[in-house]
Formats: sequence, structure tokens, C-alpha cells
Amino acid sequence: MSLIQWTVLGSASGMPSKSRACSGYLLKIDDNLILFDCGSGVTSSLLRFGFDPHQIRAVFISHMHSDHISDLIFLLQLMYQQKRSADLTIYLPEEGLEIFKEFLTAVYLMPEKYPFHLWLRAIDDKTISLFGPKISAHPTSHMKAGVTERIISQYNLPNKMQSYAFEIEADNGRKILYSSDIAVSADIENYMNNLDLLIIETTHIDLQKLPELLSKYQIRKTILTHISDDAVPAIRDLVDLYNRKTELLMAEDGLTVII
Repeated sequence: MSLIQWTVLGSASGMPSKSRACSGYLLKIDDNLILFDCGSGVTSSLLRFGFDPHQIRAVFISHMHSDHISDLIFLLQLMYQQKRSADLTIYLPEEGLEIFKEFLTAVYLMPEKYPFHLWLRAIDDKTISLFGPKISAHPTSHMKAGVTERIISQYNLPNKMQSYAFEIEADNGRKILYSSDIAVSADIENYMNNLDLLIIETTHIDLQKLPELLSKYQIRKTILTHISDDAVPAIRDLVDLYNRKTELLMAEDGLTVII
């Protein structure tokens, strides 16, 4: 059975933090790495915690907010300068695909320069199989919350407000759910049962209702993440007082969980 581990590279919310990188998570299966989101500081975290960027086989971007994608350019620059040779596939929301291609050219990282082939793929509702694990993207309503939807409608902007949670099934049935950012818990509740690991954000949901939500499902371990600096005391208290079924952990950059 494969060795599977999940490492938090960045656990901050959309507000820049003094001590945390923004969203970034690394799934390691044997010697293969899959990166989920790549917010500010994630590339430095990757190096600081001893991972080889050349072992990253694929990158999944959950949505186009800057705290989930802003360091992707820097990661590609690192791979280019270090003369990576293996192909790399990046999965993005469909709405961001062409814009990202244009941005690569604008910052002089056009894919034609790379010594490896860069595949850019749109996320869809099909399950993706990668050297063993199966990854399914589930749409969430995160991008449609607040003023964004109103502005897009008012100015007839092309944004599709696409956002995804990721369900990962590894060998021997081990299951992981990464919520990314959500608007309400209903976005992910259909996928929460019988999990070995749940990674759930804490910025856009009601923390007081979280213990009751988690108690409904069979979840072996839960990591609370996407944490603003001023929310740390409340989340630490929640973890300290929690005594229900799942093992509850507060994310810190560098936290690694064996699954």
C-alpha cells in the first residue's frame, strides 16, 4: 500500500499573514507530488519544508482568487530556471484558462521557453486519474457570495464564478476531501462521509456550528485551515475543547499528516 501524506504549505486566509503563506497543500503518494492551490508564499514553503518541485506531477487550482493562485507564476519560474524536464499538468477553472495563458506571455514565461511540456487543462466534472489516485472536482458556491455576483451582472463581465472542492480517492479506498473556500457547508456535505482526512476552511463558515457538522459524519482526521491571524485564538480554543469523533487539528504551515 502506498505511503500517503498531506502537507500544509500555506494555511492563511485571503488576508496576508505575518507568519503563514496563503493557500497551498501538497499530497505526496510515494515519490509523486500533487499540489492543490498555490497562493502567495507557497513556492518558498515548498523549498523550506524540503520538497523537490520536480516531483510535482500536477497542480489543481480551486478558483481564481489571488490567495489561491498568485504564486503559480513563481513556481513555474523556479521550474524553468532549474531546467525541469518532466511534463507538468495544471488544472484550472475553465474561466481562467485563456487569461492565465496570456498572463504567462505577459510576464515572459511563455510555455514555448520551457525545457518541459506544460499542459493547461480546464477543470470539469470528469474524474481525473493520476498514477493511482482519482480526483473529482465538485463545484461550490464560494465565488457567488457577497458583492461579486452583483458587480459581474451589473457590468456584464465574463467571469463565471467557478470554484471547486476536490475529492481524492487513493489506493485501498483511502479518501480525502479538500474543501477549498466554500460559501456554506452544504457545498461539501454530500462528500463528507467516510473520509480519512477532511481539510476544511474556517473563514467563510460559522465556526460555532462546525462541531455539530463534523459529528454527523465518519471522518478520521480534520484539519481546520484558511486562518486569519486574528482568528487563531478562537480556532485554537475550538480544537482544545473538541472531544467528538474526528481528530481535530489546526493547520500550521509545515503540518504533515500521514493517511
